[in-house]
Amino acid sequence: MRLRVNAESTHLVTPRLAVPAAHNNSASAGFLCTFTSRADARMLRMPRRNLLFAQLGIVAILAVLHNLGFIYFLYWRFHWFDILTHLIAGIWAALFAAWILTLRQKMLTPVFCVGVALVIGVVWELFEAAMGVTQFPADILDTIKDLSVDIIGGISGVYLARLISRPLP
Repeated sequence: MRLRVNAESTHLVTPRLAVPAAHNNSASAGFLCTFTSRADARMLRMPRRNLLFAQLGIVAILAVLHNLGFIYFLYWRFHWFDILTHLIAGIWAALFAAWILTLRQKMLTPVFCVGVALVIGVVWELFEAAMGVTQFPADILDTIKDLSVDIIGGISGVYLARLISRPLP
């Protein structure tokens, strides 16, 4: 089957066929460059989309857990429930940072992702202090524990982001 190329606009009529060497002309060469760049752009969008969907899933889980924690007093009944939500929030923050890096077409850097998780954790702890949930300096150990778990979640999120955004073999 021959590949037909529109010489004026270099659009492919039958998209999934390769150009044989005998039909290598300037129009097909221009098409292949365009096709390769479009395929590359599609492959670059895949990690973005995967990271976005992973973030949405993590945020949905976090929102459900947080609401259940307040409705059923799980934060006060189980000391580990706060650790769980901070871990998941750290994972989300690292995925968010990785997504931002892919949007800007930058390389995924673990330090940046974990730093974003830590900054979001600090902002959350300040919010808790402003709302009267934690009292400084009495609850400083709880704050240190929460920020440590945010960092662990950030590290886990970096590994998850690398797993999600790597190309399939």
